[in-house]
Amino acid sequence: MFIKVPAQQIPLLWEHIKFAVVSADRIDERDLQNYLGNLLGDLLSDKAQCFVRMDEQRMLLAVVITRVMFDEMTGYRSLLIQCLYSFKPVSTDEWITNMNIVEAYAIKRGCKKVIAYSTNPRVFELAAELGFNERYRCFIKEV
Repeated sequence: MFIKVPAQQIPLLWEHIKFAVVSADRIDERDLQNYLGNLLGDLLSDKAQCFVRMDEQRMLLAVVITRVMFDEMTGYRSLLIQCLYSFKPVSTDEWITNMNIVEAYAIKRGCKKVIAYSTNPRVFELAAELGFNERYRCFIKEV
């Protein structure tokens, strides 16, 4: 089952969400406290959204964090998949089903596109299988 977690239930899952984002987002240790504090605030105020996949026994299998944002490149609202983390391997068919739920949520929020960033090669493969196209790459240099 793949569901959107209501903001008031975020504290119940916070430790799992925190583990998922720290594992998936590769946040520098010096930025981690600010990142997690800002994320928690955004999830509690619905500026960011959390979707989870659970099995029949209600065991947590995956966490997806999204944000509705204005896409400067296109001029449209887009749904950003900020974090995608799976605690166990999942079939592509199941991800397709889950992506349909995310896409329906994006449409409901007035978004024209779903955007995802990642550094994980498995996410690259999955994104291609789900119909995503690569638009650009982002490079960062510390100064």
